[in-house]
Amino acid sequence: MDYRKKDNIEKENKLISLVQAIDQNHIPREGYRALAAIEHNLEREWAISEMRYRITKEINQKIAINLVDIPIPNKFDFVKISDIYDSEIIQRVIQNGKGGCRSIKDILIYIIPVLVNDGILNINDPIVHLRVSGDG
Repeated sequence: MDYRKKDNIEKENKLISLVQAIDQNHIPREGYRALAAIEHNLEREWAISEMRYRITKEINQKIAINLVDIPIPNKFDFVKISDIYDSEIIQRVIQNGKGGCRSIKDILIYIIPVLVNDGILNINDPIVHLRVSGDG
């Protein structure tokens, strides 16, 4: 058995888990950098960024992002009707008048085989319960 290959797979799985934990818990880049500076066993932030980029690139190839027009009379209307609090995203939407969305059909085509392979979804009783919510 090639131990270098096994080590690389373990390191990659650890990076994927770190990206997931950081994203799910809304840990900002600066916050993770501060933690990694204190705890030297944590992966460096650049490694996390590279893995996030690889994951995003792979998902974007499998599940396309479609641009949609968002008619916004003014900035304040968008801020009132939106659940988006990231000022950078708000600024881009206001400047461009466009937003992004992914097709639920494309997401299900991607995710259902994984659920079947992992034994989570029974193909004899293929009922998927969806909950649609925002980023929070």
